[in-house]
Parts: sequence; structure tokens; C-alpha cells
Amino acid sequence: MLFKNYLPFEVQVLLAMIIAFFICFTFIPKIIALARDKNLLAEPVGRSSHKIPTPTLGGIGIYFGFMIPTLLFAGLNESKILPFLTIACAIIFLIGIKDDIYVIAPKTKLMGQIVAAIIMIVFADVRLTSLHGILGIQEIPYIASFLITLFIYIAITNAYNLMDGIDGLAASLGIIGAMGFGLYFMHLERINGAVSCASLMGSLGAFLIYNYAKGDRKIFMGDTGSLMIGFILCTYAIRFNEFTLTEPTWLVVKSAPVVSIAILAIPIFDTLRVFTMRILRGKSPFKADRTHVHHALLANGYSHHQATTVITSFNIVVIILIYHLQSKVPFYPLLLILIMSVALFYIVPFTLLTRRFKVFRERLFRKKKKIIESPIKNENK
Repeated sequence: MLFKNYLPFEVQVLLAMIIAFFICFTFIPKIIALARDKNLLAEPVGRSSHKIPTPTLGGIGIYFGFMIPTLLFAGLNESKILPFLTIACAIIFLIGIKDDIYVIAPKTKLMGQIVAAIIMIVFADVRLTSLHGILGIQEIPYIASFLITLFIYIAITNAYNLMDGIDGLAASLGIIGAMGFGLYFMHLERINGAVSCASLMGSLGAFLIYNYAKGDRKIFMGDTGSLMIGFILCTYAIRFNEFTLTEPTWLVVKSAPVVSIAILAIPIFDTLRVFTMRILRGKSPFKADRTHVHHALLANGYSHHQATTVITSFNIVVIILIYHLQSKVPFYPLLLILIMSVALFYIVPFTLLTRRFKVFRERLFRKKKKIIESPIKNENK
């Protein structure tokens, strides 16, 4: 109760973010050294975006960076769901790290996710209790609530796992998601939710430094990190939708499901698109390939950093657009605007803009080459 009584909640949120950043930033160099010493490296394969063996255990640093300040501040503020969130995240962490080191069967990984989700749904009571008027339905029975929430946990957890294909993308999308929900929790003065979001943001911010690094300082988050990001953000999304039903606040959210989908837009829609394309081609939707949006951008001349910037910038624009319209536009038209916005994003970068950007890059490269070669020619003369 010490922090609750003596520190403003804004200070607690800021401290949680700083502590998370420091822990992850300090842990990761040690994890890199251990991974290289034990040869726990991801070797490049046909569909890989990296060219040299790279450690994949960055999720360990993200996990401890997130959990320690969350346990500290949310625990001292008497969070009722914290014990169950701790257990569930530990399960996700264990199946993730085992998959990163040994590679486990997809069924085993799925079962671990189901167990973690059931802990949150049954014991922590983190579940959707209403459809917010979708199809005219408000409150839903417990069994329907359980099944819908379980499906959402599995879908979103794996959607973020699938987005971990290029440098910075999964972590950046995680930061955007945590910020989107965290700002709302702060306005509600829901300290535990705000602290957890801040902890995830701080941890992922530190990870990005090493994920973008070159050579021996580089590391990937692996399934340990990406699965945990998806699982935690799914928990935030569910609580966000439930809070909008009960909490009186000037920050009115009339179409909470659409707003939460907008915050998680890229992982959700890209996974739906990729799975649909694989099924239409007669392939298993779970068979990995290079058809994700980030792979398409790489194929059209974008670097990892540029592709991540384009995707995350679009996600931010969509969030701002949908939140601005949610108090003015009814639910179904708002959902249609969201779907059309995402569809437009997939059409434009893959056609006109990518080609123009590729031409621009080639012209810029030729100009630089001429500038470099000119002094050499003059010296030879």
C-alpha cells in the first residue's frame, strides 16, 4: 500500500516503465552472451529475413522486464487478477522458451495457450460478458462468454506471434497496443492496468535497441516474446471492453469492440488475410510462408526498419481515425470504415507506392554513386 498512499498514480506508471526498460536493457546483453556461448541461435533458412545466426531468446528479457514492475506496483495496489496473470504469463513464457530452444509440436504449444487462457477466464474472470449490441445482443451466457473469450485469446496470441517476421515489428506493434489501452486505463485511474501497459512498453522499448542492433549485439524475441505480447494485449483488450460497460468516464467509448480491433488491427487483419489466401490456394493455413504484409514490403525494396515504420504508422493513423469517429458514427458503419481503411492499406503499398519507392531508391543510389565516383575520376585525371 506504500505506493498507493504516497505516490500519485501517474508517477507509479512512469516508474514502472523506467524500471521495465532498465531491467530488460540490463538483462539482454547477458542473454545474448549465454545464447552465443551455448549456441542457441536461429540459423537462416529459406524463408528467414536474417542472414547470419542470431540469438532468439530476447523474450526472456521482455518477460522479466514486464513482470517485475507489474508485480511490484500492481501487487502493492492490490490487483485481484495479478496472481492469475502471473501464472498464465509463466505458462506462456515456458512454452515459448521451450519452443525457441527445442522446437515443440504445435499441438503442445496450443495446449499451453489454452491452459493459460482458461486460468484468466475462469479464475481471474477476465472474459467478455457482453457483445455490446452486436446483432442486437448485449449480455451473453457464461458458456458463450467462455468460448468466445477462449477463441479470442488463442487468435490474438498467435496473431502477434505471426507478426514477428522482421526487425522491430512485433515489439513496435506491442508498444502501440499497450499505449492505446494504457492511456484509457490512465484516464479511468485504473492503476493496475496502466502500470502493466507501461511495464510492457518499457520492456519492449529496451528490446528494440538490441533488435535493431548489428552484429553480436543483435537478438530476436522468439516465440517467448511474441506469444507473451499477444497474450497480454488480449487481456488488456478484454478488460478495455468490459470497463467501457461499467465505468462512468468523460472518455466515452461507444463502439469499444471496433476501437479495440483498431488498436490490434495489423495482427488481426494480416492473419485473417494470410489464412484466407492459404486456404484458397489449397494449403494449410498454419503452413509458414512469406505472404505476410511485412514480407511483401521487403520484396518491394523496403528495409526492415522502413517496413516496420510504414506498418506501425498506418496502425497509429487507424487508431486515431477510429477513435475520432467512434462517438459520431454508428457501430456497423464504423466497422466498415475500419475494414476499408485496412483494405486500402494493403492495396496501395503493394502496388503504386512500393513501385515508386523502389524507383526513388534506385535513383538516389545512382546519384550517390555518381557523387562518390566523381572525385575519384578527377583525381585520376
